Amino acid sequence: MTHKTIQERIQLRKLIIKTARTLFNERGYDRTTLNQICHSLCIEKEHLLPLFRSKSELLEAVWSEP
Repeated sequence: MTHKTIQERIQLRKLIIKTARTLFNERGYDRTTLNQICHSLCIEKEHLLPLFRSKSELLEAVWSEP
């Protein structure tokens, strides 16, 4: 994996966490789906799943990262 690819994955991960945090706050965790998060970011779910295997894993990242 190239340096650029690693940096892109890091940035995407941060953006997913930020978007998930916003949607969880607006709609609640139970009423927010991974598909809605992907739709908000204009990405396919296949780009999210290698970074977060589940919604609960994403929630852990939202809690643990600033």
